Amino acid sequence: MGQFHARGGSPLGAVLAQVRMEGSGLSPGEGWGLRAVPRCALRAQGCPQVCIESSGLSPGEGWGLRAVPRCALRSRCRPQVRIEGSVRRLPEEESERYFHSRPRGSQIGALVSRQSSVIPDREYLRKKNAELEELYRDKAVPRPDYWGAYVVEPELVEFWQGQSNRLHDRIVFRRLRDRAAPLGAMTRRGHGDWVYERLSP
Repeated sequence: MGQFHARGGSPLGAVLAQVRMEGSGLSPGEGWGLRAVPRCALRAQGCPQVCIESSGLSPGEGWGLRAVPRCALRSRCRPQVRIEGSVRRLPEEESERYFHSRPRGSQIGALVSRQSSVIPDREYLRKKNAELEELYRDKAVPRPDYWGAYVVEPELVEFWQGQSNRLHDRIVFRRLRDRAAPLGAMTRRGHGDWVYERLSP
């Protein structure tokens, strides 16, 4: 993540790809399969972790990360950054602090919108938002029970910088599982458990 910021990147607005359990029940069970699901709900939590906001911890939005706790992220900025890693849910007290650190309008928006649920029209959102802004005008906005956050712990980070002649720059950082394992001739040691390599475009 330090390299991310050093290269002018911003972790806001990245695309999250996860594998979701899918089937006929409300929990993993008979008839379930796997489906790749891209999303855009990401912001930085600080090095060396990334925090994913989720307003759907009930069946559907939340099951994917809980059932298959791994994901990949891709930034929408330049240089482009791809991150792969494991996922864990933040404890309730940390989710509470994180929720109330967000802009007030975003807190109310989380109450208005239970993400990915079906709604009649956009006017429904506008009306409910106005009602809740009035209701919580002079008091704290409560965190919904269905709102929480997950932390991605990176295991691979790739930086990609495009070039006009297609000889793009690609540098990948990998977290070693075994620090004693021998490295390849073109693999270099980075900080801590990390090594890095330059890849052919």
